[in-house]
Amino acid sequence: MDSVLHAHEFVLKDDQLALLSPLARAFRDRFASELGHVPYEESFNDRYELVIPAAHPSVGALWVWDDGDELTIGLGVHHHWHVSLYMYAEEREADRLALAAAGAVESVRDVFEGRTVLRVRRRLGKLVSSTTYLLANAEIAAPSPDDTEYLWDGPRVGRG
Repeated sequence: MDSVLHAHEFVLKDDQLALLSPLARAFRDRFASELGHVPYEESFNDRYELVIPAAHPSVGALWVWDDGDELTIGLGVHHHWHVSLYMYAEEREADRLALAAAGAVESVRDVFEGRTVLRVRRRLGKLVSSTTYLLANAEIAAPSPDDTEYLWDGPRVGRG
């Protein structure tokens, strides 16, 4: 990482800031205003990346990186998902950046505040898939004995 940040302390250089996509700028501003109190790192090499260090080593860090027309959110090495501008294609064009940035910040908040469950499926000791779902989703089937579920702060207990 190029720089370590603490609440509202931005250290990306002006030339790096100028290279951020409009979506990365919108996300960065929204994240700072809503979750800037969370310890995180940000960097810019060929794209913008934000990392919240792992709360538990078995879960891993939470990553957000900019792909220009979408933000990718990764949870450890197991799973990632996207918040894309096209998800808001039915909205006014002027609103799409703000909506995608808000959606990505809400996704990060859901993980960080323990509302998102990461389920890792292994068969014969090998990772075969992963998924995330909101804790409040009662329609999710119970995990199999080979599945492991995690919340941000570590393995989920009492389910199965």
